[in-house]
Amino acid sequence: MRRNTLVMVMLAVIALPAIADEKKAGKEKAKKGGRNVATQILKQLADVDLTEEQTEKIKAAGKAASVEMAKIRDEAGITGELMKKRAEAAKSLADSDKKGKQRNEAINEAAGLTKPQAEAMGKMNAVRAKFTKTVLATLTDAQKEKLPKQLQRAARPEKGKKPNKKKAAA
Repeated sequence: MRRNTLVMVMLAVIALPAIADEKKAGKEKAKKGGRNVATQILKQLADVDLTEEQTEKIKAAGKAASVEMAKIRDEAGITGELMKKRAEAAKSLADSDKKGKQRNEAINEAAGLTKPQAEAMGKMNAVRAKFTKTVLATLTDAQKEKLPKQLQRAARPEKGKKPNKKKAAA
């Protein structure tokens, strides 16, 4: 259940602003294969004082994640219009009593997603979650303290799991 919540938070943090930016970017950018997911997270990390090396690692990881997500989207036939409908459905169900998987199913149904498209959205969320973990792994402890609230939750170790001190020291 906690994982579903984390995925939904990341979806809201990354996908909703990305959808809003898509309108501004116009059709040309969409034709080029979409936008690099690193753009949104780098905006959120503006106050974290990233090094040039960290920024480049995040951009490279974002490019790889964007390519993978675009492939998933294309294979499932998920259009920008469908993504917009899903974002609107998520917004309308924000105050719903439904949580986790049940909430996701309600959002997908309200947006008119087919079962394969809903599964593809889950795959895209997994790619996004992996990307976010990669980004957080590049940060120092001091930088993690400066994270915006949206990313602080993702930076905390999951309940019952101890942080890997070897990775933190690297």
